[in-house]
Amino acid sequence: MGTQPAPTEGSADTAPPASAAKATEALLPSLTIWLPPQRTHDAVVCCLMQTLAAPNVLSQHYGAVPEPEAEHTAAVVQADAFAAASESAAGTSPASVERVIEVLQA
Repeated sequence: MGTQPAPTEGSADTAPPASAAKATEALLPSLTIWLPPQRTHDAVVCCLMQTLAAPNVLSQHYGAVPEPEAEHTAAVVQADAFAAASESAAGTSPASVERVIEVLQA
């Protein structure tokens, strides 16, 4: 039984050639989900506003919020959530748990 020589560092057995890696990268679709468009921001605010102001399970338990106040509160919640997500996407340290709880309770 003979032993086979160990592959050299540049052999095809250890890593694909750089051109193959670039070709694979070019075939993969690029997916960017952050920074969401303004339309997404508006949809989030609208959904939050409806949740706060319209009759639903939450409003039955906690009471509905008047529409102008619901619109303002929804915009504030969305802005805080956007800021936290932007901070996370940028790789900076995320907001503290206490801050997140504070925003959710506002």
